[in-house]
Amino acid sequence: MTGDTDRHVVWSADRFFWALIATPGVPSSILQSTHRRRQRLAYLVEGELPLPLRQLQVVYATIDRDTTLACALPRPALAQADGAHSLCPDSVPEFLGVSVDPRKLNLLVGDYTPLAVQSERRRWRALALVSLITCFMLAAIDAERRIRSFQEDERQAMQRTADCFESLGFAGNSGLSAARLMAELREMESAAAAQARHGMERDATPLLSSFLSAWPRELPAGFETLTIGPDSITITATVDMPSSAQQLADSLRAAASGYTMSPAQLTGARGGTRVTLIFERQEAGR
Repeated sequence: MTGDTDRHVVWSADRFFWALIATPGVPSSILQSTHRRRQRLAYLVEGELPLPLRQLQVVYATIDRDTTLACALPRPALAQADGAHSLCPDSVPEFLGVSVDPRKLNLLVGDYTPLAVQSERRRWRALALVSLITCFMLAAIDAERRIRSFQEDERQAMQRTADCFESLGFAGNSGLSAARLMAELREMESAAAAQARHGMERDATPLLSSFLSAWPRELPAGFETLTIGPDSITITATVDMPSSAQQLADSLRAAASGYTMSPAQLTGARGGTRVTLIFERQEAGR
């Protein structure tokens, strides 16, 4: 306990010089900042202390946005605290009317920072630097490991692609193999489309023949369009009167085996009535 007291010295407040200075617009960050910035406070406090500033060690504490407390001690008096790590007043005088933690007013700073404190700070800075370097090294090792993992994944993907090309008979340069494979796919798609069109034409031929055979020749009806799709058939024609539309629908219904016919749709047309007949393919099992 005695050793700790020797390192952190506390003197009575009446051994210090005190001053309250107005600091409107002066950022609080400069109070413990560089020497050049702290000179701005020195200009403000110089006329408030009994000795020239060159004879004093001065520290500052912010009271509020516009007020700063200055605590000073003659420089020769600091020799009495030789070997201490800090030197603070025991309190702040009541006549100043401010409340400040006196431990913030450590006079052993700047040129009077104890060697032990300087050594401790250098040690902590060295430890921080070592920790930072270690973090960088670990990050670099992790990044390298990830890069190697990505490279291995890429190598395996390229090997699987090459094996796939070889199994399809496209061994050799991967770029040429991919181009040849795409060409084969396009050719297969074209062939499939041609087969589908051929199959549709082949399926549509009997239906077309059936509809032409079932068309009522005695009925004055003008043929317009016939559309045969994979699942539906649409016929449009023009008749002279609405009653003829039903006659046309009845005649063509039997021709569409495997289809169901929706009710005829009638619309007005020049010279008669346009009838639209829609046949839909029946689902299997119905």
